[in-house]
Amino acid sequence: MKKIHIQMLLVISVIVLTLVISLTVGLLIAYLKAEKDWIGALIGSLGNIVGGIIGGLVAYFVAAYQIFHSEKNDRTKEISRQKNLLIVTKEELYHNKIVLGATIKSQRFEPNVLKEQVSIETWNTVKIEAAQIYPSNEFRKISTVYRKLAVLRTCEESEIELEDISQTVLIIEELIRTINEIIGTLEES
Repeated sequence: MKKIHIQMLLVISVIVLTLVISLTVGLLIAYLKAEKDWIGALIGSLGNIVGGIIGGLVAYFVAAYQIFHSEKNDRTKEISRQKNLLIVTKEELYHNKIVLGATIKSQRFEPNVLKEQVSIETWNTVKIEAAQIYPSNEFRKISTVYRKLAVLRTCEESEIELEDISQTVLIIEELIRTINEIIGTLEES
């Protein structure tokens, strides 16, 4: 925005300078050659030139203003899209944390419940876009958690320890905090 203000001051300065020079030259010519017919044509052509310069500068300023606001609007839309993607991922992780927490609380691993309740569909849909938003370390952590969740959905009761599920819940809680921080950072920008 500061750049536009500087440009606007430059445009206004050029317009004022052009007008002053044009009027000074026009008045000087009119004073020296008051009885000549070509002086009127010269003053008219100078007016056309000055008008063209002013029109061009105004057009430039309007275009710069529109480009600035268009870029700002595009950035706002992009931040909103990224924020929504983060929220959807966070909500799916939160849901999975609740399901895994219930499994820990019951002290029994029930494969059918996890097959039906653990959700990885949202992540499978958004992970390519998420790779552009999340810092690489967090993206790897989230991908690892989702791979663990996918494995949990296919495990039988004898193949899994409740401690593994507890560790996964702790990682999910950490990721939810990280996602909240990233959302906060996006809201500030």
